[in-house]
Amino acid sequence: MITLLISCFTESKNKQIDNNQNEFNQIVDKIVRYKLNRVSVVQIETMPICKLIPIDSSYMNSHDYPPPPPPDLINYSKDFFSTMIERNLIDSIDANYMYSIIDSSLVIKIDSSLISKPTLTKQYLGSLFNKDIDYAYDYLEKRFGASCFIRVGTPVFNKARTKLILAINYYCGPLDGQGYIFILKKENNKWMIIEELGTWES
Repeated sequence: MITLLISCFTESKNKQIDNNQNEFNQIVDKIVRYKLNRVSVVQIETMPICKLIPIDSSYMNSHDYPPPPPPDLINYSKDFFSTMIERNLIDSIDANYMYSIIDSSLVIKIDSSLISKPTLTKQYLGSLFNKDIDYAYDYLEKRFGASCFIRVGTPVFNKARTKLILAINYYCGPLDGQGYIFILKKENNKWMIIEELGTWES
């Protein structure tokens, strides 16, 4: 009996993850079609997300203080979620839930069959840029018609699966890039961007 309950729970959880991933793929596709339409390539693996821990000044000079996260990691702080509450983009229940489920080990693979743009693996993109940055952008332009590519953060859904926070890093050249955070809301079975925030620019 216990085994049956566990297997049913696992099956239900897997079904929920599959549904989320399908919706996630559709959202990424809509963003690259209508919002970031210069994109030629999408990195197939999402960038991990993590909780940004506030820096305690008493530990600033300590050797025990953890090093900063790698550049391909998206950080969300409690202050970020507080700002989202203040701006009425999410409520406090959603904010607490979304912050609590952040898992830096979670990476999702985008389904290339559901995306209108070509996808490349992180490893392949890395091999291009390890050779030479200018070469990599030239290669993307010659092969795919534009040099712009994106890396998408692992999505953060609220418990009801009606709100979503999605970070995207957008690169078009050595000095041409921008980071975005999109806040989306599901209404009448359709996802809409309700806020777009810039996080960095070069």
